[in-house]
Amino acid sequence: MPHVKDPIRVLHLAESPYFGGINAHICSVVRAFRDRPGVTISVATLPGVHADRWLFDVLGEKYVYELPMASRFDFSVTKRLREYVAREEIDVVHTHNYRATLVASRAKLPIPVVNTSHGMVIDGGLKVRAYQWLELHAMRNLRATVAVSGFVNRWLVSRGVPREKLRTIHNGYEPEPNSRDLDRRTLGIANDATVYLFVGRLAHGKGIREFIDALRGIDGAHAVIVGDGPLRGDSEAVAHAARVAAHFAGIQRDVTPYYRFADVVVLPSRMEALPMTLIEAAAHGKPVVASNVGGIPEVVADSETGLLVKTRDRAQLHDALRKLTNADLRARLGAAAYARWRERFTLNDMADALHSLYREAVG
Repeated sequence: MPHVKDPIRVLHLAESPYFGGINAHICSVVRAFRDRPGVTISVATLPGVHADRWLFDVLGEKYVYELPMASRFDFSVTKRLREYVAREEIDVVHTHNYRATLVASRAKLPIPVVNTSHGMVIDGGLKVRAYQWLELHAMRNLRATVAVSGFVNRWLVSRGVPREKLRTIHNGYEPEPNSRDLDRRTLGIANDATVYLFVGRLAHGKGIREFIDALRGIDGAHAVIVGDGPLRGDSEAVAHAARVAAHFAGIQRDVTPYYRFADVVVLPSRMEALPMTLIEAAAHGKPVVASNVGGIPEVVADSETGLLVKTRDRAQLHDALRKLTNADLRARLGAAAYARWRERFTLNDMADALHSLYREAVG
């Protein structure tokens, strides 16, 4: 049996330092391996064009290396990546999203490169589809690709990624123990209201308008919407026109307090690969109402841990939201959701699977 280096030094390469779901996942990986023997995680990022340096803020300036680029298409960055990998004696490079994957692939590193496919673009424009095609082509030459759900795995196979190079590893999550508590009254929410929480980008495809409109006529319903995006103003107008009580919290870098006081988490998206929102909801013991699409059924067991509905079916969404005004039903579904999270979606589950992948890559 070949000797496997201990610890394995893994470099996670992000495509930008911005706040978002992928970088939150990278931070979760760092957290998962912090006190775990056998693997050492470091993080590098390609530079962004905006002032947002969230990755540095969370992990610390000295723990994140920024690969200099003179422009977005400065291909000499591949040389700097090779130099960094050699200097830090990296054993595996793990990339996230197309820019990072294309840079690592083009660098022709002498060590294994793996990547994580966090999802796919279904309705993107020509430019986005071109980037996706380039990333799919690059995946065929990597050591392995992690699909965040069985749904993504099957989609990648249908797009020509070799089945033997794919591993399905669900994202993991642990609630932030040091988060503050929020009092409903500070947000103008009655103690006896049923709070429906939406967490995500306010954009086409997320079902935000359908969610707000479906709350119309449900007594005591109060929507709390965490996130921002191009449909923010439109969503506020829909809430006003529908006379739905709604609080728009904007972007919150710590969403834990909102999960704690919510009664139901709602995600009526048209497509999702494996939404962290639903894993986070389960970890807080909250039932969900979500679309029966993509990787969502891998998280939500219909009528067991939440209620699944057809996309764009306002009547079915309304009925599901109304059902969860029943506190006993919420408690039953929430307890089952928490048990499912403990069984399948903890940080430790994810770290076990990634550790096996890294050992396989260097073995």
